[in-house]
Amino acid sequence: MTASIEPRRAVVPFADQLADALREVRANALASLLSALAVTIATLGVLLVASITQGLGRSFERLAFSGGPVLTIAPDPRPSLSALRPTRRDYVALRSALPDARRVSLVQSLGTQTLASARATAAIPTVTADYSLFQTGRYDVLAGRPLVPSDGPEQRRVIVLDRAAAERLGLDVADVGSRIRLGGQFVHLVGLVKAKGLGADSSGGDGLAIVPDAVVPEASASPSAAALPLVIEVEVPPGADLDTWQARIGILLRRERNLAGAQQAGFAISSSERVRAGIRSTTALISLTATLLMSISLVVGAVGIVNVSLISVRHRYFEIGLRIAVGATHRLIMRQFLLENVIVAVAGALVAIGVFALLAAGANDLLGGVLVLDASPLVIGLAVLAAVAVGVVSGVAPALRAANLDPATALRT
Repeated sequence: MTASIEPRRAVVPFADQLADALREVRANALASLLSALAVTIATLGVLLVASITQGLGRSFERLAFSGGPVLTIAPDPRPSLSALRPTRRDYVALRSALPDARRVSLVQSLGTQTLASARATAAIPTVTADYSLFQTGRYDVLAGRPLVPSDGPEQRRVIVLDRAAAERLGLDVADVGSRIRLGGQFVHLVGLVKAKGLGADSSGGDGLAIVPDAVVPEASASPSAAALPLVIEVEVPPGADLDTWQARIGILLRRERNLAGAQQAGFAISSSERVRAGIRSTTALISLTATLLMSISLVVGAVGIVNVSLISVRHRYFEIGLRIAVGATHRLIMRQFLLENVIVAVAGALVAIGVFALLAAGANDLLGGVLVLDASPLVIGLAVLAAVAVGVVSGVAPALRAANLDPATALRT
């Protein structure tokens, strides 16, 4: 009686199987390229969405959380109340009546002024402000100095430019100390600054010039200058009740204007806490949207890999049938195809990281630091893990199909 002979089941070391998977990836170059492209697009989408979300969050935080709790007194936009909008007299009254405030600062637009350096002339949005504007953390000093307390009382004719305004005038850090013509007068450039946070530069990219109260161009010294927007900020002590301070300021301003209780004031007082709450809800919405977009990106990538892998399995029926016929187990076949998918996924993720680095560098240079696109090592690591997970999950169905092939049928195909 002859004993039945069982085919010897192949036992392949992992290193050999990995090398075999690499050879198969190279041998099926077109399918591997298409799968890697799907992973690259998916991973790049994850990196871009994550970096934009992080960048917006940081910019919002810098914009809204610079300094302590702040109450802002701004003009009421209704034309009927234009005569009752905040004035410099209100600013002086608040500084006198609020000695316990951390700061009371004023910013008034002077409109677009013509500035001329030795190299260029440009129309640049200009504001007059006191030194406390630079205590808010909104600006980084690139060269020279910001406005200081003595600039106003000593009637110093000085000017501070942001980076965009300096570039339009052909100036750089070496030009701090030079003279600039503002209207019919000369002023000394004492500093270059950079606005921080999304929206910190409200000039639409035209730059910003900041002068103390001593410097008021003739065109802005006319009676019509009173109609130019003026904003007063009051930074209250940490832990203070903003509602109490808001009511206190409202009472002071109404008393200064001799307004009865029912009369409209012409100004609006807003709290930084409301801004914080709005930013938190906006950030939460952005994060939720980003999560959905990243999920869609990964699903699209997975669908692409599944389709390409199924086609690849179909084209490799004979090879798979031959492997099974000579002893390859179902587990070995599954591991083979999953390894190929992981290799392709990692390659696609690395390409995506390289493309993202180039895009981020270009975007950061274009945006000038207003919104910084970068990805932390944690985000990059998670993106690579997500790519590997997509490769594994999307490779399960094709691997099962390959492992469950009947070798006789596969060899006839």
